Amino acid sequence: MTLHIKNARVLTMGGPGAKRGKAMGDIGVIESADVRIENGTIISVTPTNWRSSAVFRRSTWMGYSADRPEIDANGRVLMPAFVDCHTHACFAGDRLNEWDMKLKGAAYLDILKAGGGIMSTVRAVRAASKGDLATDFAWSQHYFERGGTLHFEVKSGYGLSTADELKMLRAAWEVTRKVPMEPRITPTALLGHAIDPDVPAFAAPTINETLPAVHAEFLGMAVVAFCEKAAWSPAACVGLSGRAKPLDPQTGATATSSHRWAW
Repeated sequence: MTLHIKNARVLTMGGPGAKRGKAMGDIGVIESADVRIENGTIISVTPTNWRSSAVFRRSTWMGYSADRPEIDANGRVLMPAFVDCHTHACFAGDRLNEWDMKLKGAAYLDILKAGGGIMSTVRAVRAASKGDLATDFAWSQHYFERGGTLHFEVKSGYGLSTADELKMLRAAWEVTRKVPMEPRITPTALLGHAIDPDVPAFAAPTINETLPAVHAEFLGMAVVAFCEKAAWSPAACVGLSGRAKPLDPQTGATATSSHRWAW
């Protein structure tokens, strides 16, 4: 099936490779263009003022019929869907009180010391069932779609134990298998997230017990860690990565987010 969208203000996001810095401000705007789509694939994006071209008339503009419907955008924006590469959409509880603390000047480490932050959500996740997590995540998935996000990653990381990390990943995977082609969901095992203060040498059981259990049930799933003073140290992240790579050399490497640590 062919679809034509005409008179659209198109944001192409075009350019050679990934953009950084000031280049991110160039979103490839075509003020008025016609877009041709065949069987879900964009075939052409043509500036409206090219319609008078004889070459354009012969090669691209086929006119409209019942099997080639037309949408007149009337100058509205037409753009690619959003891709969100970092979400924690599978969780339980809320931390609205922390927003009030932040407004009063509290830093994240202050909130963490007061029993909030990641550990607040960890307690809620541990108390929730897999069904509860899956139900709430399914609702979140609908909001992503309504907001224009058609591919997003969802992390675990709020279980901080083998059983609870597996529970989160099972809930996320259950929803992922049920949704149609879009939005696409990519579950990720955030095994190196926070440090459970009640578990001595917390990184060791995560690396030696939780990681192999996740690998056994979710072969090929990416494993990531959060490198931060209040979270995992560089040494712990390297240890997780070193154990993950032999399990699955293709996807087991650990990506880390480092803010204050110097490697």
